[in-house]
Amino acid sequence: MKSKVIITAIIIFNLHFSICQAQDIYTPVLTQIEQNSSELRALRQRADAEVAANHTGLAPANPTVEAGHLWGVPSEVGPRIDFAVRQEFDFPTVYVWQRRLAAVRDSSAEYQYRYGRQQLLLAAKQACIRLIYGNALVSLCRADAERARLVAEAYDKMLQQGSATQLESNRARLGLTTAETALATAEMERDRCRAELQSLNGGVPIAFDHSDFPVAALPTDTAIWLSSMLSADPMLATARSESNAAQSSFKLTRSKNLPRWSVGYMGEFVEGNTFHGITFGLSLPIWQNTGRVRQARLAAQATETQTAALRERQLSKRQSQLREALRLSALATQIESSLPIADADLLHRAFLAGELPLTDYLIEQSLLTTAHVRRLATLRDFHILMSELNVHNL
Repeated sequence: MKSKVIITAIIIFNLHFSICQAQDIYTPVLTQIEQNSSELRALRQRADAEVAANHTGLAPANPTVEAGHLWGVPSEVGPRIDFAVRQEFDFPTVYVWQRRLAAVRDSSAEYQYRYGRQQLLLAAKQACIRLIYGNALVSLCRADAERARLVAEAYDKMLQQGSATQLESNRARLGLTTAETALATAEMERDRCRAELQSLNGGVPIAFDHSDFPVAALPTDTAIWLSSMLSADPMLATARSESNAAQSSFKLTRSKNLPRWSVGYMGEFVEGNTFHGITFGLSLPIWQNTGRVRQARLAAQATETQTAALRERQLSKRQSQLREALRLSALATQIESSLPIADADLLHRAFLAGELPLTDYLIEQSLLTTAHVRRLATLRDFHILMSELNVHNL
């Protein structure tokens, strides 16, 4: 039994360590965004306001003070002065469950804040991942555009010398235009990601020039990994907290079916006579709370069922994402293994040496660029998926 516990702990530690290593390049950006985000400050203020609201109205009802001055008829009777002070109280268990319900709702407000924070940081991390893709794509397209420019210039000279046809020169110029268009599109996409990061950072520009994806480890024991993800899932934590709140609300409603009571002082002052003393009263909840206990019980059962259903949906979603991540990882490895066979610079040198005609070179270059772009897109999708699977670590 102890050996199983030790093995499980080692697996979780190694997984956490590998995840922390993978997040090293993102941590400075996420830290800066957490400090500068106005949206995150608003989430914190909203949570604090909800906590303050949860503790409002927990005290007993306000005391009642009554006074009266009655003139006697005939006037010889003299006036009568009445005075009363009364304080009403709920049954003591009502205050107990009110405070427990407030504490549960405090937890719910905090879980909602954590969920909002994690979603904000997840959006920032995914923007960084797309920016890595954009930086790498710009670098790839820039190199392609430079090679296409050299080819186009070479064919312009060959056309002037009569060693190339106008059709070949036009084809080389078209290749240059295509490469430059791809570069401009990649730069626009990269700038869009930079703008998104700046927006998440409260409008403050943020530098992130990485063009290589970090290593992201896949779990060796998916059952343990899925269990740890579900236990730390902020959406599930919020749902569990809401379910606990519904249970506390049910018990509070049931407590309100017990009598309310009041205690006070009352005095009647007439000329020559005084009557005063302690008063005591009961309020019997016979009609006002009819059906409320049943409604609260059904609401608690409904939230409990919803929480169980949400857990099943989250488990199914995470399992599907994990399978997709495994496929994307295998696909990226497959593409990576085929790329060294045909390197862009080697292809370009072969063309300059006259080993490839222009048409074959352009086709081979297009296929190679497409493979590189597909590899980058696959890695981008893989890392975005892994960021969702590891959102509870943010």
